[in-house]
Amino acid sequence: MDELFRSYFARGEHVNDRSVLLAAAERAGVPDASTVLDNPGPLEAELDAQLAGARRGARGVPLFVVDGGRLRLSGAQPEDVWEEIFEEAAERARQGRGGQPAA
Repeated sequence: MDELFRSYFARGEHVNDRSVLLAAAERAGVPDASTVLDNPGPLEAELDAQLAGARRGARGVPLFVVDGGRLRLSGAQPEDVWEEIFEEAAERARQGRGGQPAA
């Protein structure tokens, strides 16, 4: 990003120009920049996946989704947090079945 800012603000270059983008990528040490420009599909798919995760509430890695998405844990959690989450999920399940335990 710094190289793109330098290209635009310091050197007055047009960062939508392919040669400017490739030169900035090279200075920044980005490998295979021309491959991404020639075939942006895989990058677009990765960005779509990340955006979908953000829409689902992913704010950290790893993100654990429990109880059909009702409960979410972001990042590493201590054992007591997991116990609390599973107890809450079990209670929700009991309430959903009229308090009857699963068979």
